[in-house]
Amino acid sequence: MTTTPLLPDAAWTPDGALVLTDRSAAEKLRRKRMSISVATTLEQCPASFVRSLLPTQADPFGEREIGIEAHEVLDAFYQLPAASRTERALRGQVEQRADHVWAPEKITRRIDREGLYRDELADDPDYDTTARAARDKTRWIETVYASLLGVFSLEDPRDVQVEGTEKRIFTTVGEDVPITVTVDRMIRLPDGSLRVDDWKVASDKKLNPRDDHRDTYADQGRIYAHAIEQATGEKVSEMRLIFPALVGKATNADTGGSYRTVPLGEDETAESIEFLSTAWDDMHAYVDKARFPTNPSVLCGWCPLARSCPSAVIYGKKAEKNVQTLWTAEELGIRRLESAPRGLPAPAHEDPEAAAQDTSTDPRIEEAAPAEAGEKNGEIMSMPAPNVTPMRRPAPDAAPYLEYVEPTHPGAPQERNLASYGVQASFSFTGMAFRHLNATGVEPSPQTVAALAETFAMIIADVQFQFTNTTRLQHGLNPRLRGLLFDVLESHPFPLGKSLAEVEAWIQQAKTVVWKSAQIALALHDRQDDVRHSTAYQALASA
Repeated sequence: MTTTPLLPDAAWTPDGALVLTDRSAAEKLRRKRMSISVATTLEQCPASFVRSLLPTQADPFGEREIGIEAHEVLDAFYQLPAASRTERALRGQVEQRADHVWAPEKITRRIDREGLYRDELADDPDYDTTARAARDKTRWIETVYASLLGVFSLEDPRDVQVEGTEKRIFTTVGEDVPITVTVDRMIRLPDGSLRVDDWKVASDKKLNPRDDHRDTYADQGRIYAHAIEQATGEKVSEMRLIFPALVGKATNADTGGSYRTVPLGEDETAESIEFLSTAWDDMHAYVDKARFPTNPSVLCGWCPLARSCPSAVIYGKKAEKNVQTLWTAEELGIRRLESAPRGLPAPAHEDPEAAAQDTSTDPRIEEAAPAEAGEKNGEIMSMPAPNVTPMRRPAPDAAPYLEYVEPTHPGAPQERNLASYGVQASFSFTGMAFRHLNATGVEPSPQTVAALAETFAMIIADVQFQFTNTTRLQHGLNPRLRGLLFDVLESHPFPLGKSLAEVEAWIQQAKTVVWKSAQIALALHDRQDDVRHSTAYQALASA
C-alpha cells in the first residue's frame, strides 16, 4: 500500500544534513520566541528540530506525554488549600486528569488523527479499542501517580506556602532575544525569600549532566530565575530541580524523590543566557539556509527521524525497541541526494518578492543526471561484473542502523540489510570511484572501479580505526571521513597510471589530510560554546 510521505519536501544530503526544499516549510521552524527546549534540540541535533513539522504520534505512556500530564496534576494539586494536600488528594487529582485524557471523544480523535492503536487495528480492523482504552486508563493512573508520589518524601505539601504555579513570563535576554518561560512553582520561604521549583518527572540519575552535552536543565533554571527578576524586580534566592519519581521498586514515599539546587551566580547565569542567544542565532541561520546538520548521539533512538536518518546510531536495547515504534523511512518519505542542492530558497523574512523572482535560488533539488550514452559508460555496463556474494532482499522497511536482518528462511544465516548504513557506504565508495575515473578521463572498467573503490575504502578505514578502533562501514564517523576524502579528490586527483611509488605517496598524503582535517573538525566541535567570539581570523590577515 502506497503512503503519502510525511516530509515530501525534505532530503538528506551526502554529508548527512537535512535540507528543506519548500521555503514555507522552513519558515514554520522559525520561532518568534526562543525557549530552552528549542535551544536544547538545536544543541543536541539541528536536524531533529525538523521533527516539529511531523504530526504527533500517539504515545500516552511516552516520557513527554506523562511529563506534560504530571505537570497538570501538580499544578492543580498545589492550588488546593494547604490542609487538603494529602496523598489521597493527589490520587484524586490524577484520576480527574485521567477522566480528561481518556475521555471517549479524545480517544476517538487520537485514533483517527494520531494513529493510536494503529498496529492493533492494522492486524484486526475489529480490534476493541474501547476495552483497550479502559485498561490503559487504569495503567496510566498508576503510572502518573507513582511518578509523583515522591513529593511526600521531599516535603509536606501542607506546609508549603505557594506563591504561584504555572506562571508564564514574556521577556528578553541577552541582545534582545525574546523568550517565553513557564515557571512550575514559586514558593515563599519562612525567611520571606523566593524559591523557584521546576518539576522533572524522571529519575535524577538519568538527567544528571553528561560529559557530551550541557546541563540544559540548569540553564533552564537560571533563565527562569533571571526572567522572574526582570518581571517582578525580586531576586530569586534558590532554584530547585525536583524529581518526584519513586526510586527503583520502592513502594512507599520514604525512599522516593530527589532534588538538586541550581547555582545562580552571575557567571553561570551569563553563560546560560549566552547559550540561549547562540541558539537564537543558530536557529535563524539554519532556517535561512533551510539546511539542518545531524549530530548523532545516544538520543537517536528516540528521534522520529531515526529510521530515515543516514547518521543515526542506535545505542542499547531500549533504543532499539523504541525506534521500531517510530515512523518508517517509507512513511517519512525523505529523499537521498547523490549531490548537494543546486540552490537554497531565499529567506522569506528578507525580501519575499525578490526571492520569488530570483531563479538562482531555485528550491528544487538537483537530481542525479542519467549517464549519457557513450563508449565509456556503455562499455562498463556491457562488461561482466566481478563475482559478488548473492544478496537476498530483506524486509522493505528494515532500519538502516541494522547491518543484518533475520533470514527469510528459518535456519538460514542472517541476511545483509541492503538499506543499512554499511551498504550505503560501500555503494558510495563505488560511486566515487566511477565518477572519479570519468572525471579524470580514464575509461572505467569493473576492475578499475573495484580497485579504486577498495582503495578509497582502505584510506577511510585506516583513518577511522585511529579514531574509533573499528573499521566497520556502518560506523557513524565513516560518512564524515568520506566527505573529507571527496574534498581531497577535488583538489588532488588520484594519480591513475603513475608509478607505484607515486600512488603510495598520494595514498599517504590523502590519509594525512583526512586525518588532520577530522582532528580540526572535532577540535572545532569541542570549542562550539566559545567559537562565537573567536578571533582566529586574525591569523589569516596580512602582517
